[in-house]
Amino acid sequence: MLSHRDSDHTGGAPAVLAMQTKATLLSSIEGDHALQSLRAATRFVAGQHWQWDGVEFEVLHRQAQEARLIADHRFKVDVLVVPHHGSKSPSSAAFLDAVQPRIALVQAGYRNRFGHPAQSVLVRYRERLIRLFDSPHCGAMTWHSAQPQEVKSQREQDLRYWRHHLSG
Repeated sequence: MLSHRDSDHTGGAPAVLAMQTKATLLSSIEGDHALQSLRAATRFVAGQHWQWDGVEFEVLHRQAQEARLIADHRFKVDVLVVPHHGSKSPSSAAFLDAVQPRIALVQAGYRNRFGHPAQSVLVRYRERLIRLFDSPHCGAMTWHSAQPQEVKSQREQDLRYWRHHLSG
């Protein structure tokens, strides 16, 4: 799923498509985007939904604001990918109160030029006791519906010798 054409969302898509030859590409990218030559994308449509591996997915696409999402869709989630890398504008208090995630995943580059995730956003999550995990500290994060309270951090699972914790 590619939400929009920015390279931080589409940059790794060619490699993923090469590895996952049968995967469907869902996207909002334009018909003349270079990825279309690798695999024709199925356009997002608000209301699309499916279930996979015990997890329900629904496309809540093209809503102008979080307030509109709250008004149109009363829903709660177990895991929330923090909107737009944790920038200042999304993740309002009302949105977080409506969706009530138990776990939130922040996808942001280490020391990125935008300062994501914003501290004010992180405070809103922490005030609600939402467990936060971020890619700069975790590397890859893994979550499975069979163990919904557990998030695995690649950096903790695959320690390099210089990261090993000394015991004793």
